[in-house]
Amino acid sequence: MVATTLFLSGCALTSDSNSASQDGVGTVRIAPAKRDEPITIAGQTMSGTNLSTKTMDGIIVVNAWASWCRNCIFEWKDLQALSRAYPNVHFLGLNESDSKSSAQAFLKSHPSEYQHLFDHDNRIFNKLPGLPSLSIPMTLVLDAKHRVAARIMGRIDKESLDDIIRNLLTEH
Repeated sequence: MVATTLFLSGCALTSDSNSASQDGVGTVRIAPAKRDEPITIAGQTMSGTNLSTKTMDGIIVVNAWASWCRNCIFEWKDLQALSRAYPNVHFLGLNESDSKSSAQAFLKSHPSEYQHLFDHDNRIFNKLPGLPSLSIPMTLVLDAKHRVAARIMGRIDKESLDDIIRNLLTEH
């Protein structure tokens, strides 16, 4: 699959608008015609309730993070600002490789505008075909059909993520 190859290699096949493009280190955008089947991300929130992207309509930004991750702290304010700037886009945090007490303490000192799934054993992303969680932070952007439209490995660039969201909002 094209998207799987792109994700694992971190490279774009071409810069053709009908394929995929790479914005820089760690960011891959996938053109609508090249996107794989929709995916579902589901698990328990930090408070223990079940949550699934199947219950969400529209674009979804999923950010994997951990309390001990330095780059996660650096990108936190940008993610919160973007979630406020796009109230019709769902943002979802995914705490990985962390203890629940550390994750809860982090959220207490770093308030969040959106919900967070707790995934101590990194099972949520790892069960998705071609989308293993190789490092954190990592951000997936799902289009309105919940197909992977972009993957950002490492710290987000606010302007780049903003551009990805704006472009997805104009897709039909």
